[in-house]
Formats: sequence, C-alpha cells, structure tokens
Amino acid sequence: MVALKLRYPQDAPQRLEALLDYLNDWHQYQHEQQQQLIHFTMQRSLFRSELFILQRHFPQVNVQVVYLN
Repeated sequence: MVALKLRYPQDAPQRLEALLDYLNDWHQYQHEQQQQLIHFTMQRSLFRSELFILQRHFPQVNVQVVYLN
C-alpha cells in the first residue's frame, strides 16, 4: 500500500473543489481543513497513474508519498 498526503494552498478553493470531486469518485480519504491536508491510501500498482493525474491536473497540490507494506 501507498499513502499519499496532499497539501493544498489556502487560496485555491476552486481547484480544491475539483480535487475533492476527483477523490470522491475514486478514493476514500480524510480531509483536515484547518491543516489544508488530505490523505488516503491506495494499492501500490495504482500509484504511478495517480501521481501523474495529481501532478498534471492539480499542480498547486504538494504530494507527499509514504510507502506502506
């Protein structure tokens, strides 16, 4: 499994809505609004495609990757 932590800028409400819509369709996630942090886990086999999508469509989001067993 791979865990992703996404940090987003406070001044990006429109892109945040699009990001949350995307995540709602594909993942179960936890959103900590006060810390501007979203985190979720996925299968390792999906990691590269998810990272590509996040970087391509949500470049303002800082992606932190945590590898799990």
